[in-house]
Amino acid sequence: ATEHDNASTLGDEPFQFYQKFKNKVEIFVCENRVEGIRTALQLKPGIQVFLLDDAFQHRRVKPMLSILLTEFSKPFFNDFILPRGRLRESRYGCKRADVIMVTKCISVTNEVEQKYQAEIHSYSSIKPIFFTKINYSEPISFAEGEIKRDIVLVSGIANSVMLKEHVTANYNLVLHFNFGDHHRYSSKDIEQIQIASIENYASIITTEKDYAKLIHMDIDKKLWFYLPIQSSFINSGSEFDRYVYEKIENHLSK
Repeated sequence: ATEHDNASTLGDEPFQFYQKFKNKVEIFVCENRVEGIRTALQLKPGIQVFLLDDAFQHRRVKPMLSILLTEFSKPFFNDFILPRGRLRESRYGCKRADVIMVTKCISVTNEVEQKYQAEIHSYSSIKPIFFTKINYSEPISFAEGEIKRDIVLVSGIANSVMLKEHVTANYNLVLHFNFGDHHRYSSKDIEQIQIASIENYASIITTEKDYAKLIHMDIDKKLWFYLPIQSSFINSGSEFDRYVYEKIENHLSK
């Protein structure tokens, strides 16, 4: 990824990573992970660590550390293999993971945490389990606009429930354009959204992921804002950091 790229050349999520972390990490995109790693090492010989996204079923690359994510509201132990459910393989495949992370948590009490740990450990041996939640920062304008109280929400993500709840709790949500994941916005989409914004005297809020696609389109940027997103640990965040660092250090020292 370079400054000449955008969501069309990289994909929305890789471009989001590039915008957010370009001063800290190198971003590479390649359908063939092995070829991508080899090319990356040729271009940047100093790379010591590769972080692969969505690679749990990619068997051609043997990971030093495998982190399996499962959503709090849709944990793998309550799910089924496609087409009945969303799983790409059996629940027992979680045995290959070194760490299991329960994401997008809501109201995790000690009792709930123990229940999830027991369910997960019934499919795998005792291994580290961490719980995380989503945090949204203050909306950022596409072009130094001033946000209004009334909001038109625009999302093109897999699950917009928590996003909608956050916006509803902090603003007056008048309309939600709820598109599918990785939605490709058309000029007609933009026209309908901006008309709704103007007619309702409302600002438009979208996701950080959608911002990566929309920023390069012909839009009235003063109407638009995006919500920066990050995950935070509910507890044991320092333990996770230490675990990952020790794995990397032990591997590099061999």
